[in-house]
Amino acid sequence: MPLYQHARIPLALGAIYLGLNALFGGPDFSPCTQGTSASKIAGCTALIDGTGLSGKNLSIAYLQRGLAHDDANELDAALSDYTAAIKADPKHAIAYSNRGHTYARMNELTLAMADLDAAEKLDPNLGLVYQNRAFVYSLQGNMEGAMVQAVRALEVAPRDPQNHYNLGVLKGLGGDTAGALAAYAKAVEVDPNHAGSYVNAGVILADQGDLDTAMVRYQKALAIDPDNVLAHHNLGVLHWRRQEWQKALEETGRAIALDRTFKQAYMIRAIARAQLGDIDGAYADNTAAIALDASYMVAYINRAEIQIHKGHHQEAIDDCSRAIALGPAAAELGYAHALRGQAQAKLGNTEEARRDFQKALEVAPDEKIAADGLASLGT
Repeated sequence: MPLYQHARIPLALGAIYLGLNALFGGPDFSPCTQGTSASKIAGCTALIDGTGLSGKNLSIAYLQRGLAHDDANELDAALSDYTAAIKADPKHAIAYSNRGHTYARMNELTLAMADLDAAEKLDPNLGLVYQNRAFVYSLQGNMEGAMVQAVRALEVAPRDPQNHYNLGVLKGLGGDTAGALAAYAKAVEVDPNHAGSYVNAGVILADQGDLDTAMVRYQKALAIDPDNVLAHHNLGVLHWRRQEWQKALEETGRAIALDRTFKQAYMIRAIARAQLGDIDGAYADNTAAIALDASYMVAYINRAEIQIHKGHHQEAIDDCSRAIALGPAAAELGYAHALRGQAQAKLGNTEEARRDFQKALEVAPDEKIAADGLASLGT
């Protein structure tokens, strides 16, 4: 059951936000850098269309609008703006780096690498290049290459907290949890407001069973960033693990309000709702998770359990069958067969129930529902 998630290695595209006027002079770029993504896009568009910008200043305006589109997950628009930034200033290394990042998000990894190579040639001391190249390598599954790039980024920009954070992510993915925690600690030493480092440190601590300290880390992240989706969700998971159902419901609800596509949050909220007696709400949340991901095995199993509770046994059989088809080697397979056997038995399908209970015990010998169900059928 995917209760936690490390954030992917994020790209610190916001590094250019500071000091634009001091660096380039001239226009006020603040409309491009303040407010929501929509207001930034509108502010940048007004600068691009109405102020006669050219050269580096025009390139910066396009770059900032590209960043806003990136933040809004409007990747085609971001790509177009980064390309316009490069056209306005062909030596704009950050524009190449950011376009490489966008190509990577679109899984155009060859194009991403080409842009990052171009950015490095223009500015070998730009840490963003190595951050973004580490991201590309991680997408390719080349974690050794990603680590080399992450270390290089730290060498170039040791005071950038994102570089320490990225190193922590890679160490965590490689199983070096002590090294990951040390990297996250260094990130918040450099920048006490680096919320992501508190979140990922909390993930590791929770996995190690230190729920109290993990909760402190998530709460610290939320004090910095009240809209941090992962912090809300992971707090909900901690409350779920402690069987604090109302608190789990509230925190996962906040995560869903911030990100309607967060399937794991729907699943945890469904469990909390079921425990609190809101069966219809639990059904709705599992259905929402399935609508987001039709291959989400656990959501089918959870919904099947609700269907049995409601007396909808054929529907439970259908959901279990979908789950079994999706996960023939999954850890939850035994439970799916046990539930399907239970529903078959309720419908009087004795032999079908027996086969499911036997299959459940083959793959999960301690599956109690299957053992009890098989015993109830007799010989």
